[in-house]
Amino acid sequence: MSKEKTALSPRKLRFRFSLLRLFIIMTTCCVFAAWWFFPRPVEIVALIYAQNMGDSLAQLDSEAELKPVPSDEIEKQRRRLVDFAKSELVVRAALRNPPVYDAVKSLAPTTDDLAAWFADRIVLDFPSGGEIMRWSLTVDQSDIRNGCLLLDGVIAAYIAEWQTAERVRFLREMDRLRIYKSTLTDRIERLLETSSTARVSDGEAQVMRKEAERLSEEAAVVGVRIQAAEGTRRGGSMQVLQPAIARDQ
Repeated sequence: MSKEKTALSPRKLRFRFSLLRLFIIMTTCCVFAAWWFFPRPVEIVALIYAQNMGDSLAQLDSEAELKPVPSDEIEKQRRRLVDFAKSELVVRAALRNPPVYDAVKSLAPTTDDLAAWFADRIVLDFPSGGEIMRWSLTVDQSDIRNGCLLLDGVIAAYIAEWQTAERVRFLREMDRLRIYKSTLTDRIERLLETSSTARVSDGEAQVMRKEAERLSEEAAVVGVRIQAAEGTRRGGSMQVLQPAIARDQ
């Protein structure tokens, strides 16, 4: 009896090892299948360079040199860049591009307000604390292509709309400065004309000439600002440093 049991032991051992190998193979296959088919979150990242974003006509002094921009003003400008990126103007401009629209519909097929959907999921920051603006969007691994297409499309629309908005803002500011300079010139001419008439006393004429002199200095400063702005076209500019790429989380 003991010999029979001893003779069966190797067979049982082989059977048990076979079961163990089968279990290991099946477990490995299940893990691989879960890794392959189960959606994994992937971060799509792009970088743009917001150059001279703190510059504006308001920082030009009387010698057309840029004054240091306060940190709170830079932070306010960053907030403006982020808010503009998430605005319906930018997102809807991007959605007019058919490939971008198809990408969004693929990522959010049941969403009616695509602009709001994108604004809720996009993450924008300035990681280096400088002028590099980081864009990121998290999607499933199977949606990497659509995610990259969407992010690149929105960034292209963002840069185009930003440049248009900055151009309009620049022209309005230039018009304001020109009108202000013209107003100063008219006031100076009226003061000088009035001071030279016989209806005013010498004291009043002297006061008027001093006021005209002060306004002339102010008009000269405004003129320098206009010339500097027209000559250098100061203001922010945008360029893509890194198109959208995928990074595993």
